[in-house]
Amino acid sequence: DITKVGGLVRLFGLTKGVEEVDLRENGFGKDKVEIYNFQDGLRALNSVVTLSLNGCQLWDYGAEVVCANAAVLPTLRKLHLVDNYFSSSAAPYVAKLIKKNTKLQELYLDYNKLHDEGVAPIAEALQHNTNIKVLGLGDNGISDEGCKPLAEYFKSNKGGVKILDLSVNDIKEPGCRYLAEGLAHNKTLLSLDMGANREMGDEGAMALTAFLRTNKTMRKLDLTNLLMTDAAAPTIIENMSCNRTLTDLLMLLNEDMSMDNKEKIARIFVANRELRQDQLEATPSFPEPASPVNLILAFIFLIGALISSVVYFALLF
Repeated sequence: DITKVGGLVRLFGLTKGVEEVDLRENGFGKDKVEIYNFQDGLRALNSVVTLSLNGCQLWDYGAEVVCANAAVLPTLRKLHLVDNYFSSSAAPYVAKLIKKNTKLQELYLDYNKLHDEGVAPIAEALQHNTNIKVLGLGDNGISDEGCKPLAEYFKSNKGGVKILDLSVNDIKEPGCRYLAEGLAHNKTLLSLDMGANREMGDEGAMALTAFLRTNKTMRKLDLTNLLMTDAAAPTIIENMSCNRTLTDLLMLLNEDMSMDNKEKIARIFVANRELRQDQLEATPSFPEPASPVNLILAFIFLIGALISSVVYFALLF
């Protein structure tokens, strides 16, 4: 019952220790009055760590209310705002949230319609909050122009995003070139999902993987369902051959690429995985340093032993 959502959230707020609130698919955003009732309850969630509002039909006016109040929740770490009909007009509200709530670590905005215009304020805000580690922008109608601010963000190395989802967008070869330039010397991003950007094709895949020649951070790359063919394989193999950190590469549903080429590509990242495992095993383990308390006790014991020795020899002679 959407008329009770605000009161329900207030109840959660009054209950100490509530760390997760899941209101998915409630649809209360259809009623602007209910949105503002929800606002009062949202402010009371002083212990919430994870808040899920996926599929609540918040629209842009709901984005403003939710983001403004989520920005001041002291314990919030994960915020799910998937599938809420956000347009690019919601992006400034999201950007303010990112800048203000510097404790937030994961933000999921997938299946909205932020488009290219919405990416720029979000990318700029990310430079002011290095605690955001996971960002979901899948299926947001993002094209090549939207990749430019993201590329500049990664090129700056000022952010903290480690996992980025750009799947199911409209990114083509130019956008892939922008991202490759931004990621060439990036030191933060570990995982990039480009799956189901079906306009990328061979040209996009070849352009994107160029960053692997110099990048020393990336661990996982998802190239699922990009309509790649054997024509892209030699360049991808050449680009990957220069890389020693990529250990996971997903290439499902690229049915026009032969199994032989897929196996050649797989051998490269499997070798990287084995190399990484060997490096971890070869890393020497050192005993943990003694705690300050133990050091003090040891010092007292040593002083006691010296005093006892002095007394012993004084009595002896």
